[in-house]
Amino acid sequence: MGVIDRYIVYEILQPLGISFFFVSAVMILTKMFDLVSLMLTSSPFLVIALVASLIVALSGFLLPLAFLIGCCVAFARLSVDMEITALRSLGVPAKRLAYTALAFGGFLSLVLLVVNLYIAPWGNRSAKALAFKMLLERKNLGVVSGGFSKLFGRLEIYASEVEGDWIRNLFIFDVRKKGKTTIIEAKKGRIEHSAEGGLTLRLFKGRVLSFSNDGKRDVLLFDKLNRRIATGEKGLLGKPLKRELSLGALIERLKREKRYVKRKTYLNTLMHFHKRFALAFSPLVFALLSIPFSMLFHREGRWSSMVISVAIFLSYYAILSFFQSLVYRGIPPVIAAWMPNIILGAVGGFLFVKRVDQI
Repeated sequence: MGVIDRYIVYEILQPLGISFFFVSAVMILTKMFDLVSLMLTSSPFLVIALVASLIVALSGFLLPLAFLIGCCVAFARLSVDMEITALRSLGVPAKRLAYTALAFGGFLSLVLLVVNLYIAPWGNRSAKALAFKMLLERKNLGVVSGGFSKLFGRLEIYASEVEGDWIRNLFIFDVRKKGKTTIIEAKKGRIEHSAEGGLTLRLFKGRVLSFSNDGKRDVLLFDKLNRRIATGEKGLLGKPLKRELSLGALIERLKREKRYVKRKTYLNTLMHFHKRFALAFSPLVFALLSIPFSMLFHREGRWSSMVISVAIFLSYYAILSFFQSLVYRGIPPVIAAWMPNIILGAVGGFLFVKRVDQI
């Protein structure tokens, strides 16, 4: 790598690192809004591990955005400070600088491919497991007096009083089963942990009301009732989400869903599969677009690079969202997933040839 190549990479890395840190902080703060009470009562090591896992989980989204901002800021600055003109006077064309940024984008795309297929799913699984571990460390799973407390999945508890290990005058709202709502009213109860890591609600004196979507209603009175929340660690974490599956597990899930589930569910998973590959190559598309736009509008001010970054990024996801909605109307998911790369890549390639290749 020559001196010019190192200089361009350095110019991109500076804003890339700053934007990655800033956007990561904003994204993590929004995701941790519901976890503040957990963090206040957990060990600092668990909190640090959770933050690190969230950054890994979000890296597939954050790295392309940070690279886009890095390219826009770098080439806008080079244009504003007349460095591109100075290099041209020394016989170094602008396309020489742009090709270095494209090569950097290609390298980042290969890194993102590994991230999207293996590393980010691991980050999602780790963040989920750490959040549950922090919750399990809290007494009574953090159930509070005089308010609603959300437990696992779609299970909530309202308790009028929490005294030691006992929860008194409680209502449990359980909508985990599709098409069925269960409300449990009890005088008192407590949460017990099993040796296998499961959780059970032991309830005393109350009733169970079950409502189905078909209008059926059941009432059960009880003196003692054991309501299992989850069986073991896998039960606590629930069924893995698509974003938590590595490539091999995702392929296996696609095979099962193709045979046994509704077509809409299968198409959602198939779209997610192709998006992982398509999004990995978005840095190349962002480089093709950001470099000519930054050089074209640099005279509008230094903030123009940020506006260009946001506009390109929103355009990419707007196109992706539009074609994703057409998957249920017959468009193959592979085409829908790659369409933003195709459209914006074609526009970027045209501008690159017209603007950069001729300088």
